[in-house]
Amino acid sequence: MRKSFSDLMSDVILEDICCYCGACGAFCENVFYENETPYAKNCFDCGMCYDVCPRTEINVESLEKKFLNGVREDETLGFYREIICARTLDEEIRGVCQDGGFTTTLLVHLLEEGIVDACIVAKSYNWNPQPFIAKSRKDILESAGSKYTQCPSLLALGKALDEGLRVAFVGLPCHIQAVRKLQDLDYAFNGEIVLTVGLFCMETFNSSKFFRYLEEIGIDLDSVRRFDIKKGKFIVEGDGRREIPIKDMKHLMRDGCRVCLDFSAELADVSVGSVGSPNGWNTVILRSEKALDVFEGIKDKVEVKNIGEKGLNALRKLAEMKKSENMKNLKASIVR
Repeated sequence: MRKSFSDLMSDVILEDICCYCGACGAFCENVFYENETPYAKNCFDCGMCYDVCPRTEINVESLEKKFLNGVREDETLGFYREIICARTLDEEIRGVCQDGGFTTTLLVHLLEEGIVDACIVAKSYNWNPQPFIAKSRKDILESAGSKYTQCPSLLALGKALDEGLRVAFVGLPCHIQAVRKLQDLDYAFNGEIVLTVGLFCMETFNSSKFFRYLEEIGIDLDSVRRFDIKKGKFIVEGDGRREIPIKDMKHLMRDGCRVCLDFSAELADVSVGSVGSPNGWNTVILRSEKALDVFEGIKDKVEVKNIGEKGLNALRKLAEMKKSENMKNLKASIVR
């Protein structure tokens, strides 16, 4: 018997492990959201919502083998073919990117070369990220930069696939897990997911708690130009510069992030972050053959160098930290 939304409610939502990725509502017109929490009306018990949820049962090794065509030897970072440091050579992208601009450069290339029709990204509206279907260089540049609260990006993916678009999907590890579970179901869609780009993620902040906290410590969102996380500090740049220890913001974390073991988006075709690279560079993990092919096409648009043992160790240390810290929470919140 297939699971229904009532099972999703009992196994995920009421257990406070929902990550608000948007997967359950992306392919069902009877699932809605209120205060970043899903609810259903007139559920038909089709089971789609439960099947694609990244917080229900997931066989990572099976999905890794199917979509990356490999078996991991590295339990911390998952299967990969190459790890490098890279940064864009495009001056306009450098002006808007968070770190090295690799993701932005990659997405622009995919669009301009006609490899995809659109890219699914998170676009900030007064620092509140919303799912967005980007169809031009301008769209991509306007969506550049890291977001630190969750975005239900799968909602835009569902719409794009309904429209018959070939897309590149950019998301956090939980988003990528949902996408792979969706692809594994072999449903027929009008569109196609051409490439998945995963972003390194330790955790995201609960939106209401995060914005309330910033207000309480005297930060005006209208004056903020940039948020960043470096060396254990949450950095706010605006009229001035504030540095807040991340450990002082742990109470703002989404409850659903406490059971996630994936830091480096292990199921993505290509994973991107900054950990392990110098300032102004990205760490890039090329996992699938598809990622290698696409990377060949942008080699003249990025500068590349070896990550080195020190950088690799820094990356592995943070990934191991997330796994070990959240394994305890996972054992206490096993999805039945």
